[in-house]
Amino acid sequence: MMKIVDARNRKALERVFARDRSADRAFTRRVASIVDRVRAEGDRALVRFARRFDDVRPPIEVSQREMLAEAERVPMAVRRAVQQAARNIAKVAARQVPKSFVVTVAPGVSVEQRVEPLARVGCYVPGGRFPLPSSLLMTAIPARVAGVADVIAVCPRPEPVVMAAALEAGVTRLFHVGGAHAVAAMAYGTDTIPRVDKIVGPGNRYVAEAKALVSADCAIDFYAGPTEIALLSNYIGEWSGSSQLVGGTEPEPFSCRLTINKGNKSKINYAGRCTLTSMNLSVTGTIAFDDATQTYQAIMGSNAGYKGTAVGRVKGDEITFDLSEKETDRAGNAVRLGAQIVLIGSNSINVNYQVEFNDSGNVLTASVPFTK
Repeated sequence: MMKIVDARNRKALERVFARDRSADRAFTRRVASIVDRVRAEGDRALVRFARRFDDVRPPIEVSQREMLAEAERVPMAVRRAVQQAARNIAKVAARQVPKSFVVTVAPGVSVEQRVEPLARVGCYVPGGRFPLPSSLLMTAIPARVAGVADVIAVCPRPEPVVMAAALEAGVTRLFHVGGAHAVAAMAYGTDTIPRVDKIVGPGNRYVAEAKALVSADCAIDFYAGPTEIALLSNYIGEWSGSSQLVGGTEPEPFSCRLTINKGNKSKINYAGRCTLTSMNLSVTGTIAFDDATQTYQAIMGSNAGYKGTAVGRVKGDEITFDLSEKETDRAGNAVRLGAQIVLIGSNSINVNYQVEFNDSGNVLTASVPFTK
């Protein structure tokens, strides 16, 4: 459901566009610190940040042999699609290349426009929820078509299909690194990553801020915002689902309602209520994308005293959170509660519940598919 704001309502507009300036300044300082360290310390800082944020150990560069081996794992149908996309992008890019010309404006007087390709371009390829070979193709191929001799790419999680795209696009070198530290490395150069003339490609909030910070020293395409918040926002709305709690003497009807709304910054808030014959279970919590660790994180609490946190596992178009906790209910029973939340393709949610009382070994389960 979309909320419509009347443009004549000044207070409503102020609330929509209100920004926490102090938070913005603190965030800029945090990103600037990363950029400055990489600029001053080179590979030493780059490797340190790669370990911390990307969980990557040297060597950071992906070898040609590894790219070829990983590309072979990509299904043939997908590889053909990548090849077709590459041909289409190259065809359009060729028409976009500006042309050199000479115009004679008077006898003996001419004006020339000379178009020369950049020597080296750096492509940033996001590696968050989904692999994005399209981002690599749409940045590297136009550079190649324009005549750029050296096209490098950085990606925090280069999946096999991204490596296949890199080979198809003619990327010179690929580096297993992302975030603000990768942007700084391309802008200023390190022993491992060479300095580029221009940085192109989308990224998260850290990448966008880093590109803005280095733009005085290295050309960038434009200031691109993050997509993770938009992805989570797809789940905002009213959801309902029903199933059966099984594992007891007989199946028990299990119905749930779930409300998701936008929280502050990169969070969504959820509140749910599940109804059984014997009890009602209420849950509340948040799901957020954490820029610093590049992970989705969930928090849940319940009216039974349950509290849990989990980091999401990303696989394909699914994000899975496994929450589990053991508490004592108001009657003094030891209760182990588990909830596996699966966000699927921005239009489906599935929650798998588990309940066990007093370490009995008798686990009650319910798998509830939710729809809007």
